[in-house]
This record gives sequence, C-alpha cells and structure tokens, in this order.
Amino acid sequence: MKTINTSDTSLGGPKKTSRDGKPTHWLSLALMILVGTGLTIAIAIVLTPEKPLPEVQSEHIDPGPQLATAPSVRFPTPDGEISVEQLQSELLAMAERLASEFGSNVEGLHAAAMTFAEFKQTKRAQEVWQKCLELKPKEVGPYVGMASILSQRGDDEQAVKLLQNAFKTGQRSAELLAELASGLSKLGELEQADAILNEGVASFPESHEIMTQRGTIDMQLQRVESAERAFRKSLELGGNTKAVQMMLANALARQGKTEEATQLRSLSEVTSSAAARDRSPGFDTIYLTNLRALAVKLFQIGSRAAIENDKPLLAEEWLLRTLAIEPNDLSTYMELSAVYRRTKRLKEALEVQEKLLELQPKNVLNHINLASVASQLGRYDLAERVLTEATLVSPEVAFPFAELAKIHLSKREFSKAKQMITTARNLEPLKTEWHVMGAMIAESLGDAPGVVSCLKRALEITPTDQNLIALLKAAESAK
Repeated sequence: MKTINTSDTSLGGPKKTSRDGKPTHWLSLALMILVGTGLTIAIAIVLTPEKPLPEVQSEHIDPGPQLATAPSVRFPTPDGEISVEQLQSELLAMAERLASEFGSNVEGLHAAAMTFAEFKQTKRAQEVWQKCLELKPKEVGPYVGMASILSQRGDDEQAVKLLQNAFKTGQRSAELLAELASGLSKLGELEQADAILNEGVASFPESHEIMTQRGTIDMQLQRVESAERAFRKSLELGGNTKAVQMMLANALARQGKTEEATQLRSLSEVTSSAAARDRSPGFDTIYLTNLRALAVKLFQIGSRAAIENDKPLLAEEWLLRTLAIEPNDLSTYMELSAVYRRTKRLKEALEVQEKLLELQPKNVLNHINLASVASQLGRYDLAERVLTEATLVSPEVAFPFAELAKIHLSKREFSKAKQMITTARNLEPLKTEWHVMGAMIAESLGDAPGVVSCLKRALEITPTDQNLIALLKAAESAK
C-alpha cells in the first residue's frame, strides 16, 4: 500500500464534488491510490497452484499491434489411436530429457525417476532419485521411490532404514508413512507400524494409502472392527477398489457378517470379469488409461521446468502434446494459459480461457480468469459480460461483484458501481479494499456521509492503517 501525504496541497486543497458527479475532491485521488484502481481493472487470477502468478492490472489502453497480430492457439487433434508401446516410448524419452537437460529441477527429476521406475528401469530411477536428494536432501518423494524399489527386490530391511532416516529428520507425507508402516510390518515390527499409522491417520485423514495400510495392520493385530472402518474409509477415498474390497470382505467374514462379505466378493469377481471382457488382445485399456494420466503429470512438470529455464516455446509444445493425449484435462489448459500470460501472449491466453469456460461453464473461477485476460487485452465489454455471467452462476461469491464495480466505476457508471460494491461488501464484509472502493464510489456520487461510513467500516477491520486514519479525518472535516 502506497503512503499518502495528506498534508500535500499541490492538488489545490479540498474541493467539493461537482454537480455532474465528477470527483474533484483530492480525497478521490487518494482513495484511487489506496484501492489500486481508478481507470484500472485488476482481476485476480489463479492458474497454477504450484507457482501462482501475481495480480495483473491492465489500463484502458489500446493493446497494440503485438497483441493484435499474435497467432491463435493451434489446439491439437486428439490422439485417440496412440498405443501402449508408443506412449511408453514417448514417456521414457521425455523422462530422459528431463533428467539430462533440466538436471537442477528437483520436481522434474523426481517425475523422471518415477517414470523410469514405472517401466522397470530401476537402476536409472535410483540414479535420478539420488541426484534429487543431492540437490534437496529433505525431499520426501525420492526416499519413498527408492524404498519402493528396494522392497520390490525383497530388501525390506534396507527400505525401512531409508524411510526411517527420512522420518527422523522430520519429513512427512502420506506415502512415506504408509510405505514405512508396510515395511515395518513385513519385518514383524507391528507395534512400530501401528504407531506410525496413528500419526498417519492424524496427519493425513484423507489418504486412502494410509487408510488401506491402517486396515491391514489392524487385521494383523486382530482389531477386526477397526480394520473394517479403515477399509470402508479407503474405498470412500478412492482406494484400489478390487484389493480393498477383498480385504474388507475378509474383515467382515471374520466378524460373522457373511452376507455382505459374499456380496463384496461377488462384486469383485464381476468387476474382474468385466475388465477381462473389455481387454482387447494385446491392448490393456486400463493400463493405457494409467499411462495417459502419467503423461499428463510428466508433460506438465516438464513444461514448468522449461519455463524455469526460459524455454516457453518448449513448455507450450509439451502442453499441447498433453492435450493431444488427454484433450479434456482442465489442469493442462490452466498450465497453458499461465505460459501464455507469462510470455505476454494474451490473445492465446484468452482462447485457452474461453476453452476452459466451454469445458467447465459452472466454475466461477473460469469466468473470473477469462475476465482477467479479457481486461488485459482491453476487451472490457467481454470482461463485463463474463463477470455478469459469474454473478448468475455463483451469486454467493463476492469477487465478481467487486470487479464489476471497478468496471462500472471506470465507465463513470457510479450508480451501477455502488450497487455492485454494496453486494460484494455484504457477501464478504471483512474485505478492507472493498469498503475503501465503496468510499471512492460514494465520493464520486457526492455522498460525503457514505464516504465516512465506508472508511469507518474499513478501519474496523484494519484499525492501525495510517492511510485510512488520515483519509477518514479528511473526509470527516470535508462534510
């Protein structure tokens, strides 16, 4: 927040608002600075949770020839004919490129190692995970990955030692705790495994891996009722349906609940038979689906690594390839829009946001993000239309109303601006900025009591803000 010198007389001192509604009081300028608006539309946009972009402010200016001549996005044709072998080859090549060309990007290295492990190239996976730990010793994923390889080789003791080292240094994740508990149980250390899972359930109650392992250990400790609850929770959270169904059936049978146990076993057999019928010779549909999901993650991670290494065109290439593999993956469109925004290719970003809204029309964030890009391009008519739609889709969300208030304010539609900001303030009354904006709109309407009322409300939320204190004093003296 900028500091405002309220003793400055260069603006000619306090003046009254003119009858045509144009704000001439110096307080209006101070309020504009304080709220960060004026003839500016600033719309918050959240695209990539890993590295959110800052709020962008766009003035009422012509976007210029650079934006006007930018090429449109060439969305790829869905690659529905890709085979398991083709996708495996492509993913391995991608993993090798991440490991060799982006060797300082821990996220990329970890994803590459996971890919190598998936395709049984365990030696290469371990090499890459070791490099991850050299760069970032407290990264949890590589420990879990290497322990998994050791466990698959039958070296449970070394796997447990590796995970315990990570645990002792304070590292935690649902995967680490579940893998550690599993390893301890294989070594016969059930009490230690039980203690680990107690922490796991407390820290990661929504992890199906933790819940499945919780049920497994409970069965070994003869706590059958507790195991039943854990297996049911795992299924609710999306755990491995067939395996967990069978474990739950065993827990039910141990309690004499034979009818439900029989039903679960029958359901599991029907699921297995249906999957077998759907599997064409030489083509595993389920496995290909899993590979597609892996491809989405790998190419998205690769695109972020490319951006960090100043290779935006490569990031774009990989994300477009992802859309060819999974054309309706919403997160990929969000990543692609972020790439275009970072590189000032706003026309392409607009097309991507329009596609997102088409795929998910009831998500208010898609409306907000599209409006943001539209305003940056000077498309205020589009921004206003999309934000208005957002108020209809999610009338309980305050943000679109506040942004519409800014648009109406910039168009000197003060009564409409007041209506919008009043709704926003009522929906989310603890937002200081919106009360300040309410004061600015009241000033534009010549409503001196309204200015004071809004500033007082803002000060109730942030009572030590010296700028607001000074503005309220000025407003009260001007009444």
